Amino acid sequence: MGYGVLRIEFVMPADLADHALARAHARPLPPQPQQAPEAQKSPAVAGATLVQLGVGLATKAAESLIDAAALWAQPDVARLECVTPIDGFYGADGRPAIEHACLVMHDGSNRAGDGRSMLGIFQVVVSADGTAFRFDVAHWEARSFQNAVDGIRRLFAHEDARDIALKFEFLSPGAEGLGTRSVFVEQVFTDIDGRELKVLFEKGQRLPWMAMPRRPAEAGALLPLNLKVTLLETEKPRQFAAWLLQQAQARKGELSSLVKDAVQKAIDPAHAATERARLATAAEAAFAAYRTAWDELAAHRKAKPAEGDALVSWTSGQTVRQAVLESRRSVARAAFEAADLPWPGDLP
Repeated sequence: MGYGVLRIEFVMPADLADHALARAHARPLPPQPQQAPEAQKSPAVAGATLVQLGVGLATKAAESLIDAAALWAQPDVARLECVTPIDGFYGADGRPAIEHACLVMHDGSNRAGDGRSMLGIFQVVVSADGTAFRFDVAHWEARSFQNAVDGIRRLFAHEDARDIALKFEFLSPGAEGLGTRSVFVEQVFTDIDGRELKVLFEKGQRLPWMAMPRRPAEAGALLPLNLKVTLLETEKPRQFAAWLLQQAQARKGELSSLVKDAVQKAIDPAHAATERARLATAAEAAFAAYRTAWDELAAHRKAKPAEGDALVSWTSGQTVRQAVLESRRSVARAAFEAADLPWPGDLP
């Protein structure tokens, strides 16, 4: 019957045997060369339209369809979200630690999924060269729309069809909220009826590749991340198309600029080279500011007084300079990442 909540777990490979739902459906995948083919659409969903939103022009205009929908969504939308931590994306040896791990999601009353109306199990596959990863569908079941949980439909819910979107996003821990998005993949289905809901995904279906998050510069760093899953369901079919149209109309000027910039980058090598040089220069300046802050803090530490009011004033200055140093280090690391340059390492 479902409980109108979303529960998720990211089960690491070593724990699959101890997790009943993952053990029942997931199969360890032997290491083998992986190409990066186009994502597959389940042939059983004949009447549905599947939209793949990857890293490209569409996601620059709106980070994802679910994000764009949040700007226009009314109360007649069922939105379920849940976040779970991943203690380490990489192992101590620098290799991905998540290969064969499983994402288990359902709307049941407990960890075992009792009373659920939906269950999805997605297993991680890592590319042979270690630069990308994806989810493969290990299991999918869905008995009813979320707006029909317990057999109760909202007043304006469409009896026959809805739009559905499912998004997986990996977030780098940050100072604000859950952190900043590292990578994400989104599946969008339009005009889905109750029969198609049950076969949105088929076992073995491959979802799109995602780029590996940047490996930490520090040897042995594990890169903890937060995994956020969002399930969005409209109460009327073809609502996503209407939201995208509203989004495009509201941001017409910005979209035109994005298209122009994308075309120029694609056909003009000099433009791309200029952009790389600009980002590299910005990274150099950011690191110089970081170095200046470090030098100022080092000089301040050497001038530490023994006691008295001078020590109180010195302590205050120490706190401020330390905060400035950490801020400039964060800015510098972000600038190096934007320029796709290796981080030279934190100053001692």
